[in-house]
Amino acid sequence: MTAARRIARPALDSRAWRLAAAARDVVLRLLKHMQERSTEVVVPTLRPQDAGMALRPWSDPENFNAGYVLRSQHVLFKQGDRAPWTHMLEHAEERELLPQVDLDDGSLSYR
Repeated sequence: MTAARRIARPALDSRAWRLAAAARDVVLRLLKHMQERSTEVVVPTLRPQDAGMALRPWSDPENFNAGYVLRSQHVLFKQGDRAPWTHMLEHAEERELLPQVDLDDGSLSYR
């Protein structure tokens, strides 16, 4: 194959692939859990202990301060001030926590 015919492919970041695999595994666990419970819908639900929880912007400007995100914070969804309602934007932390997600901690309502 000549150099002109080669297709340039960007290097794939293995961290992103591992995070995607962890997310996939949580979704598969959730679907299996729903099947075991004979439910078709799952909805994020605030637990009683989360009532009155402070809302924070989706992205912490100290952690991720891209201009386009900062300009649109007012229309983006929010995050809470405690788990499971936080979004860290850190691959390593999320890869570690995703396999430990408790599907019966009260933050998901099955219907």
